Amino acid sequence: MAPFKVIIIGCGLAGGLLGNGLLHNDVDFVIYESDDVDSRSNIKRDGYQIRLGAHAIHGFKACLTDDQQAALYRMFGRSGGVLPAAPILYDTNLRLLLDLTKFPAYTKSAPINRVVLRDYLQAPLVAAERVRFGKKFVKYTVEEGGGASAVRVHFADGTSDTCDLLISAEGSRSRINKQIGLDNIVQLHKRWGFLAKGSLPKAKLKALGPEVRKAPVAVIHDGIILFYSAYLPKGAKDAAEPAAKNVDNDDAADFDEEMSSLFWSLMIPVEKCPDDPLSMEDKVGFCIDMVKNWDPRFETMLRAIDNDDVYVFQPRASTNPGVDWRQKSNAKSSSEPETGHGQVWLLGDAIHPMLPARGMGANQAMRDTADMLPQILALRDAAASEKLDKQTLSIAVNAYEGKMLPRAFHWVGMSGGTDETVRDPSSLSGKVMLFFVARMLTVAYLITQVKALFGFTVQDDAPELPD
Repeated sequence: MAPFKVIIIGCGLAGGLLGNGLLHNDVDFVIYESDDVDSRSNIKRDGYQIRLGAHAIHGFKACLTDDQQAALYRMFGRSGGVLPAAPILYDTNLRLLLDLTKFPAYTKSAPINRVVLRDYLQAPLVAAERVRFGKKFVKYTVEEGGGASAVRVHFADGTSDTCDLLISAEGSRSRINKQIGLDNIVQLHKRWGFLAKGSLPKAKLKALGPEVRKAPVAVIHDGIILFYSAYLPKGAKDAAEPAAKNVDNDDAADFDEEMSSLFWSLMIPVEKCPDDPLSMEDKVGFCIDMVKNWDPRFETMLRAIDNDDVYVFQPRASTNPGVDWRQKSNAKSSSEPETGHGQVWLLGDAIHPMLPARGMGANQAMRDTADMLPQILALRDAAASEKLDKQTLSIAVNAYEGKMLPRAFHWVGMSGGTDETVRDPSSLSGKVMLFFVARMLTVAYLITQVKALFGFTVQDDAPELPD
């Protein structure tokens, strides 16, 4: 039996999940993680929450055992059921401009602490001694052979390792993404993002007004983009309607205070920001100053989260390279075997980072594992039969990317892509756009009402998640 070995660079969510899939299928692999053990153990246990749904569950089913999945789902917060996912667009006086919740797009997702999930996925890999910490990836080289090549991976400490398949799960700063000739990750520069997430007890909810309970709030004005969302899972009464529907009666707003949370983001043009927003002490105060001429209720919304819970960043996104990007890369750099090489694959944010607007980054990264794992197992079996050659490798990587690229980059586009242009609803072009979108939504809403008459109901695409 010919040996077959996989190296994964990065032990985050996607890398850790794929590692579990390899472990359960007896594939020889090792994961190299740049963080050392001490730095990871000192990370705050109250790391930010992410919301996962059906796409992530595809990855869980592919890579985790039934017992692992059952234990994992118990770690999730309550989903609140299948809910409208779209926001309502307001002007700066909190007057309704466009109700996107009428669009027939529903989703189900539940929250989980990102650090808790990472550690859960990592635990069996550490126990199996498959993770090497403190190993900073530098580059890879290709060692040509008679059939499949060997890929040698080089680290900052001068060591190296070889494999038959190298997988980048490094995130949006992937070095492999550049070396392989893809280089499709774009650092956006026109805006700074201020993200905040905190708890949402009933007392705080009452101060925010009915708009927040009804649906996510969105405002676009003068280059500034506000998104404000309350997560209100059902409470002990387990009412037929989620708490978000009870917008006119505070006493009837039954929701789980322990699991409820509040999220807001403010994207602000760089010319309105100080030179170094990362070192800013009063982040909430700065954000409030940006909306000082808006309705006073917006200040109340922003003050609902403490200054220490605000994260400042400049986003990264990606461009769709197309399913033939490897062939194009090879044609441009035929003298460099590392370029477009079929034994070097990319996973998650290492190929398709996206803006956080739709909350799909982690979901799509973990969905990638469900598309990638079967192809890795096929290569393992080919190696066992001594049939691992360039054609087999090409078939496998094309099968993986043929599924992954259209799916993931659909969500990159839905999340905003790399286009930093913002059309202000108060401008002439913005008003024209609102007019036509409103007409489209009206038609879509009427279609759903007709379908309801014939028995159509919204399907639960993630029944594994707790309601």
